[in-house]
Amino acid sequence: MKNIIAMAVAGLLGLTCPAMAEDDWEQTGELKTSLTTVYNKQGQLAKFNEYRDVQDGADVDKLKLHLDKKDGNYYIDLNGTRPGRKDQNLLFGVGSYGTFDFSFKYDETPHNFWFGYNNMWGIGDASTLPGDVGGRYYTIPDSVQRALQDSVAAGGTGNGSTTGTSGLVNANLTNGPKEDLAVNRQSGALAFKYQFSEGLALNFDASRENRTGTRPFGGYFTFGLMREIPEPIDYVTNIMNANMSYKSDDLFLKLGYNASTFKNNIGTVSFDNPYTLVPTTALADVGRIDLYPDNEAGGYNLTFAVNLPIESRLTGYYSKGTMKQNDNFIPFTVNTAILNDATLSAKNAITRNGVAATSLDGNIDNETRNLKFNVSPLESLHLNLNYRFWSYKNNTPLVDFYRVAAGDRTLNTSATDVSTSTANSGVYRRPVLMSYEYTTYAADLGYDLSKSLKLALNYDQTAYKRHGREVENSKETTTRGALDYRGAGDMGWLFGKLSYTTASRKGDAYKDVFDEESYGYYPTGSTTWMNGNDQVRQLPMLQKYDIGDRDRTRIDFIATASPMDGDLNMTLNYGTAKDDYKVNRDMPDNIVADGDPAWLNYLTSQDTVNDLYGLTKNELNTSGIDLSWQLAASVTVSGFYNTETYKYTQRNRPGGGGTATSSTDWSMDGTDTVVTTGLGLSGRLFSSVSYGVNYIVSDAKGEQSFSAYGSSTGANITNAKLETKNKISSWYGNVDYEVQKNMTLGLNFVYEKYEVTDWALDNVTGNYFPAGDPTANSTSGNLLLGVGNNSYDVSAVSLVAKYNF
Repeated sequence: MKNIIAMAVAGLLGLTCPAMAEDDWEQTGELKTSLTTVYNKQGQLAKFNEYRDVQDGADVDKLKLHLDKKDGNYYIDLNGTRPGRKDQNLLFGVGSYGTFDFSFKYDETPHNFWFGYNNMWGIGDASTLPGDVGGRYYTIPDSVQRALQDSVAAGGTGNGSTTGTSGLVNANLTNGPKEDLAVNRQSGALAFKYQFSEGLALNFDASRENRTGTRPFGGYFTFGLMREIPEPIDYVTNIMNANMSYKSDDLFLKLGYNASTFKNNIGTVSFDNPYTLVPTTALADVGRIDLYPDNEAGGYNLTFAVNLPIESRLTGYYSKGTMKQNDNFIPFTVNTAILNDATLSAKNAITRNGVAATSLDGNIDNETRNLKFNVSPLESLHLNLNYRFWSYKNNTPLVDFYRVAAGDRTLNTSATDVSTSTANSGVYRRPVLMSYEYTTYAADLGYDLSKSLKLALNYDQTAYKRHGREVENSKETTTRGALDYRGAGDMGWLFGKLSYTTASRKGDAYKDVFDEESYGYYPTGSTTWMNGNDQVRQLPMLQKYDIGDRDRTRIDFIATASPMDGDLNMTLNYGTAKDDYKVNRDMPDNIVADGDPAWLNYLTSQDTVNDLYGLTKNELNTSGIDLSWQLAASVTVSGFYNTETYKYTQRNRPGGGGTATSSTDWSMDGTDTVVTTGLGLSGRLFSSVSYGVNYIVSDAKGEQSFSAYGSSTGANITNAKLETKNKISSWYGNVDYEVQKNMTLGLNFVYEKYEVTDWALDNVTGNYFPAGDPTANSTSGNLLLGVGNNSYDVSAVSLVAKYNF
């Protein structure tokens, strides 16, 4: 029905436009329609239609109408793409040349995750749960919960079942309705511009975006056992921008203001534990997760540019804004067995609620400053000086959380009430409050060595300051040199550029222990904050790649050639980059000899100060060729071949690692490779018949090889290799017949095949996946939505008609 309406609207416009033309309006435009059939549909079509809506039926692929008033400056624009479909785009505009312009745009974009998943969840009343915080509540029938609870308790044969827990799951939770996991984005935007005079203008634009639907999500009750649920999506984002600008021959000024709001209409999601009907303090019957909080942001900005003597120019930008979030905290647990526990009930209100504050009162200030000075004292000499400053200051008050129930179980308790007048006591956590700022000074020098050869040099130094991170201060220095060649005369068809970049980042000593204002930890019954080795420590010698010391080198080359009077066009490119991460810690040269137990608990006797945990090496290599050759006036062939290869090395240890004599360290060498190839042929068979055919294939492969360090405790992953492969192959073809000068009929063909091999998904099928031994059926295993391998194989043919007027 939507498509019929769209076609009718297009027809109506065709009838009304001549009448408008008779009223002194000139009209131009284009109407493109199609009739499509999709066939050979195999596999998961949600991936094929991930961000589009290709279906059987008639469509208005393109509608473009422009009207000009003959005796004035007024105009009207109407543009549309696939109206009535889930990926439609509509635009209406009206204005007067040199005076004002108004436009309204409506846009839809789908995001399809999976078509036809088995929905085992019902919808319950969230107001019946502790705290009455609303939101979405996914339920399992009580009778099913009881049967599964009894089955697990009885070793898989409860309630007389002979098939065990997996059989009960399959019998009771796999026959739900088939539904889609998809999010639809609907956006409306308007823009207005008014030109007061030749140099003074006002600009205003505003948009409202609504996203609704579901996507894969999950929670847990016991570590390692997933309960996959559809995440409910229903939120609205509003954005507004306004600015006033002035320009003359030598001056440009613009003052602007921007604001945004985000409203989440489903603030929490709760879900039943299918294996538990009666909660205990060790296992909940319901779980709850807080979703994205409502928030707002706003700020102002100033831009200027001024021309100065000796061919110089100064430009600048300044902005200052604030982000706020004051969403209410939800109760620390939804487990009634914990909330009704006598020990907790006897505590004071702060101790029972788990937090003194009712909401976050979050506030973040951000500031940006940019200055750029350009000067060309000589025709062959060009100098750019740059200054950049950016800050992200977190002003949110520190909040202490006195109750934690991970997975709505395993409550961290306190021996005494939390004091409201003196130093706090008990078991509590304080979140990280991170702030950042960086300052950059840069200089670019360009010199024309000759008409064909140019030299460019760049020096860049950035100083970082952080609060709440392992490295508080660091400095990164980057130098770059480049040579540009542009052929002159008979060699004007040749261009080439070679550049070399080196960078080094060095910072303060990396910390794995934090002060009380930058990291949470666990005082227990004490009236003072803990310090030293009693604080929560990260893995010694872990260095996070975004702040650790690092050396980087990069080489890039590109060349283009267009000989044979432009009939042949070719581009070659090559690039290589390498990151090496360095130790920046205050620690003994000989860990074993020093005897610090905090280090020896994690490091083996063969470790030295050069052994890091985390990302230790990262390399990138790219190369490619693009070719287009017009063999004759009516035949052109084209092709491309591009490769990207990422190589990286990581080293880590599982939580609760052993001692110096029982290391569970592991290392991983990873390689990700993407190869993209394309071939094309286009031309004309006759003066009125054109054709085109293209083949494109993108082949991606990821490989991770593991090896264990230390003793045999880590030998189970030695030489293990994991592979992930993604390959998409596409054929596109078209034949177009020009019926008359302004009308074309055509036939389009599309074939796509997407193949996935993923070690993490290949053996996961259905809704039940037991923990540990896959043959076991007496455990409360993972419950999944059945979303897995999304390979597909699809073909589509379209009859197309295009009319220009």
